[in-house]
Amino acid sequence: MYKIELNNVSIYDKVLPGVNPGEPDITLSEDESTSSEVVTVEFDIEIDARSWGIKSLSPTVRKIFLNCIIEREDGNYEDYQKDLSDFELESEEGDSHNKYPTDVDINFRRKKIIVTF
Repeated sequence: MYKIELNNVSIYDKVLPGVNPGEPDITLSEDESTSSEVVTVEFDIEIDARSWGIKSLSPTVRKIFLNCIIEREDGNYEDYQKDLSDFELESEEGDSHNKYPTDVDINFRRKKIIVTF
């Protein structure tokens, strides 16, 4: 298993899911935002080998974890940490044929994450 951290991931949604199951969602006002976003992606590389050599390398996302700071209207800050493993995970190949994550798109409304390799 491999692990990589991607910094400065953009979060566009104003509603973040509750940190623990059963907790209410966190709704941000227009004056509130997130910063210092870091997404940790745990992934494996599956090797499809033949007698003549390696046919392909396929990355598979195993777990995603989000850590960010919520900047509140009153000037206070909250640390937000969420395991996003219950989201639908999808992988796609980018233009560079990397075998490690280069970009993460998180859609909180649809509970879907697309990891670009």
